[in-house]
Amino acid sequence: MKKNHILIVATLLFSALLATSVRADYSQKITIDEVISRRSITITEPGSGESYLLHLQNGCGDLKKGQSVSLVIRGTPNSSGDIIKLNSIHQCKIDDAQHFNQKLYVKYVYSSNTEARVRDESNAEYTIHYGRDCAALNRYRRQSIFALQGSKTLRKSDRLILPNKEGMCSINYLRKIEDQKRKVESIASVDKVPTTIRWVKAFPRNGAVFLSWRPARDDKRVDHYVIGYNAHQFRADDLSASDMPYTAISKSTHYTVRDLDNDRAYYFYVTAVDNEGQMSSDWSPMATAVPKSSIFSTEAPATGIYDFNLRVDQETSKSFVIRWSSHPSAIRYSVYLDVDGEREISLTGYSKPFIRILKNDQRKDKAMKLTVRAYSIRGYLEKGEFEFGF
Repeated sequence: MKKNHILIVATLLFSALLATSVRADYSQKITIDEVISRRSITITEPGSGESYLLHLQNGCGDLKKGQSVSLVIRGTPNSSGDIIKLNSIHQCKIDDAQHFNQKLYVKYVYSSNTEARVRDESNAEYTIHYGRDCAALNRYRRQSIFALQGSKTLRKSDRLILPNKEGMCSINYLRKIEDQKRKVESIASVDKVPTTIRWVKAFPRNGAVFLSWRPARDDKRVDHYVIGYNAHQFRADDLSASDMPYTAISKSTHYTVRDLDNDRAYYFYVTAVDNEGQMSSDWSPMATAVPKSSIFSTEAPATGIYDFNLRVDQETSKSFVIRWSSHPSAIRYSVYLDVDGEREISLTGYSKPFIRILKNDQRKDKAMKLTVRAYSIRGYLEKGEFEFGF
């Protein structure tokens, strides 16, 4: 009996050793579809024809698009010991593998970093809202991310996947941007209603919030702007001005909403109305701010600095004139223009409270930021920034 027990135990140990030494792996040659970064690539799994975004551990060096490698996996690609093998010496483990079936080009990420405008592989464009798990999406402006969608078109609850293992989240809400609407918003001469307001900025003050935005365009004259707001977060998608919880009217591209409670978040949307009473087809992206009693009650934004009130004063088909409020202590300004993060204009010893920025093809559809620094006789005072585009 004792010998039988020993034999059984030995058999079990041998089977365990055999199981650990023989994996049910199989190796297959694949071609790298895309190299996103040193450790992030996309591939097509030959057996299923499905696409995967892989994140690799160190060991594979600089991979190249179209490079032939071996994929060693059990079942479908995952992080449970699967590897990419270049040769008998160089290989690296897969530490994350995500299946995707759609590639999205990120055209713009709004300042809230919970809303973006994307274009899919069929050139359909969407405005999407997403969760904080995809906060790194703002680093992929004018780059591509990936999605796992459950139908032929992008829908709410489809999953967004960021490269470099930087996050995954579900789409909380989306709206398709129709081709005709895109055309209307991009060509001022055929505008039927004012264009949608962009780049709304909210600066907290003591019992108030200062708002500024880029002017709307219209084939008629824009008469005024409507600000809709509330102390509770809400969606303005299908609301008319009369449906808004609270409203205010502004004749200019900035406004201070007063009589607000300090230490409470407020949410704002802006739309334009032309001289025929027609509103923009959509409200602006949401802006939010929390008034604070510690903030100066003068015309100053959230950081306590002077409010330059940078705005587009004039716009033609060939240029912008951007104006700012003269700082009371300034004797000169330095003015800088960055286009997609690259410095294009650098002026020092500037004395005028405005500058003309030319519209050229190299700047079209790019994010432009104008920075104005004020200097007194003693040195640097304050700075103001203004984001715009065309």
